Amino acid sequence: MSRARRGGYWRRLLLPFAVSAALVAWVVWEIDDPGQLWNDLWLASPLLLAGCAVLIAVSFVFRAKRWQCLIGQPVAFAHVFSSVMIGAAINGVIPRGGEVAKVFHLNRFSALPPALLAATIVVERLLDVLTLIGLLAFAVLLGDVEIEERFPGIVRAAPAVMGVAIAGTVFVAAMGIFPRQTEHLVKRLVQRLPEQVGQRLGRLLGQGLNGVAFLRSGPQLAMMIWTSAGIWLCQWVAFALGLAAYGLMPLVGLKGSAVGFSITGASVFVPSAGAIGAFHKLGHDVLTLFYSVEPARALAAVTVIHLMMYYFVPVGVGVLAWLGQGVFITRIRADQASGSD
Repeated sequence: MSRARRGGYWRRLLLPFAVSAALVAWVVWEIDDPGQLWNDLWLASPLLLAGCAVLIAVSFVFRAKRWQCLIGQPVAFAHVFSSVMIGAAINGVIPRGGEVAKVFHLNRFSALPPALLAATIVVERLLDVLTLIGLLAFAVLLGDVEIEERFPGIVRAAPAVMGVAIAGTVFVAAMGIFPRQTEHLVKRLVQRLPEQVGQRLGRLLGQGLNGVAFLRSGPQLAMMIWTSAGIWLCQWVAFALGLAAYGLMPLVGLKGSAVGFSITGASVFVPSAGAIGAFHKLGHDVLTLFYSVEPARALAAVTVIHLMMYYFVPVGVGVLAWLGQGVFITRIRADQASGSD
């Protein structure tokens, strides 16, 4: 690898950590009394935080079930779930590293081609991005009067943004239902683009067509829809329980929790490490600007919710899933040995 390429690699690797550090410094600087922040961190209701953790864990179960559906090949759910949890835990440390890790982990235990697994992840990420865009636009439309007063341009643009999300979802469906027609259409479009850009889009299209093959099956399509709904419903309610743990629901309300969840979800679009800083800044600003939550209490709440979503639950459940997978494999080998006897 040349020196220039090594330098570019290290810049791409270190940039998310620099962005996270800058955003954390920014949001902490806005707190008048950092000591109050430390005190507020310990004011949460343990029972409500436990409920928050359970719902986050359930959302990962839905996510694993959706990935198993996208794969469309016989593979044990235990392997899929442990791969998802390992990927989620690594994503909190190495940006996008979890996607690579879960592909190779599942390939190790299932022997499924990495190219197939990578294709399903492309579709999975696309579905998540489209869902987040739609939720963000819906949250703006759902928001209180203060959002309209502070950001009237955003409110006017929300229907168009939601239309883009719906159109993108329809295009993904068309890729699966009409693969040849979609491929022909995209090839005609990329011919007008620079050669290098066209080649990249062609590769993405090939991955996408492999990843949406499940749409040709009605039951698999239905499974994808309800598992996707389960993912985001569980995470939204978990976010609301996290706010309730800090006594913020009387100020924020159920509608406000949906707004806060959707806007903090947009932190995935910020090139930060594990959404550190981006999640905190967005969550803090939503709670303080729109719902008059005290700054230190707002930052304490979103800090703990972030830790639950990105670290405590993925690492804790990931370890349990890894141990459980070991027991699962041991039993299969024991059954095979007894069968051969």
